[in-house]
Amino acid sequence: MGLRHEAAKYLLEALRMRESFLAEDHPLVTRACYTLAQLYAETQDERTTTLNYALRAFRIREAKLTKTHRELNLSSELVQQLTQTD
Repeated sequence: MGLRHEAAKYLLEALRMRESFLAEDHPLVTRACYTLAQLYAETQDERTTTLNYALRAFRIREAKLTKTHRELNLSSELVQQLTQTD
């Protein structure tokens, strides 16, 4: 878990920096949210936080991208995966 914890720390820092310099719906902000959601999903930690980051990325991409865009589809799949009941 050490490397993933370290990665999450740096991703959160990158997200904070991007949010302070870029628009909240900027693609780099969205990418950081999506990557954090993926990381948390892999470790199965922070379920609520994971879903929040995934939904944020999905909503921004849904508003900005075409319905067939690859990144929108990836976000949609991640949200579906996270909201499936076991």
